[in-house]
Amino acid sequence: MKRPPADNQSSAQKTAPSQDLANLDVLRSVAVLMVFTDHWLQTMNGGSWDFYNWVGHMGVLLFFIHTSYVLMLSIERLHAKGPSLLSAFYTRRAFRIYPLSMLTVLAVLVFQIPYFTNVSYTPPRLSAIIANLLLVQNLISHVDVLAPLWSLPLEVQMYLLLPIVFLGIKRWRSFSNPIVLVAVGVALKIIEGRLARLLGYTPLLTYSPWFFMGIVAFSRGYTARFRSSLYAPVLLLFLALCYLVPNLIPGSRSGWVVWAIGFSFAWLLPGFRQVRLKIVRIPAKLIARYSYGVYLSHVPILWFAFRVCHFRSMTVAVGITAMLIAIIPPALYHLVEEPMMSIGARIAGTIQRSFPASASTAVPSKA
Repeated sequence: MKRPPADNQSSAQKTAPSQDLANLDVLRSVAVLMVFTDHWLQTMNGGSWDFYNWVGHMGVLLFFIHTSYVLMLSIERLHAKGPSLLSAFYTRRAFRIYPLSMLTVLAVLVFQIPYFTNVSYTPPRLSAIIANLLLVQNLISHVDVLAPLWSLPLEVQMYLLLPIVFLGIKRWRSFSNPIVLVAVGVALKIIEGRLARLLGYTPLLTYSPWFFMGIVAFSRGYTARFRSSLYAPVLLLFLALCYLVPNLIPGSRSGWVVWAIGFSFAWLLPGFRQVRLKIVRIPAKLIARYSYGVYLSHVPILWFAFRVCHFRSMTVAVGITAMLIAIIPPALYHLVEEPMMSIGARIAGTIQRSFPASASTAVPSKA
């Protein structure tokens, strides 16, 4: 696909570029930095503060928007249908998510890393270990062996739904309408939440509106109507409103308003031309590439720097944290993530070739 036009070009493009996704790199970078900032501040202050918690939680919600948007683009690039699409997508995602998450769980057990930096290590039960290895702890044990692991089961379970939604968008034109997608995302949360209360299990689709925000962005197509310089102010405005609304509007109404703000942001997201400033693009690309490693390793790193080393100097602890953050996530990416993604892509390609009708147009993807 063609690269998006520069700000001095007036033409709009209807599809997202396959390689030039600087705006999504910025979004993912902001998300992981918000989560890291939350946990870093809580570690230094030895406690919790509502604003810190909001920063981290909002970072995860940005991850949900980003993930569903990028994965819908990834499914589109597979150029597959039916069983071929499903098998290729699930294979790629399994090799993308599980190797590093399993390694993290094993590291927690071997090095006796606590759930978070301000608590002591408690050996998990075998059922909790197995559930965390399989990323089904929200279904079985309800115990996360490490704080950041709570969001991964929600993502994995949404993976089951994304290809189905993609096929629906492609087959039924009305289903690609953002209003329909908004209604579906909210309805899934409400209906499944009531069903969970009725049957006595933990709701699985609590965050479906946030995942569907990314699907709304995908359904809009890449239009590049707005100047790239507006992207950062709109993102900051979105975050500010998500923080202020619950404090200004009491009760459950604030949740509806926040969803409306989120869907509005998602509707605008594909309309921004890609950021061109190298001072933004290059760091965002690096942070986004290593973000999964940062997400899973930052709590053990903070625990080691601020608790295990027992340095009285805050400067030294911060320096150790910075050094390990600069070393460990890139190492995890190049030694674990990238090789496993390549293996997953090869296996997915083999599977697709067993479906001749769709295999000839398959395109490699590392999303």
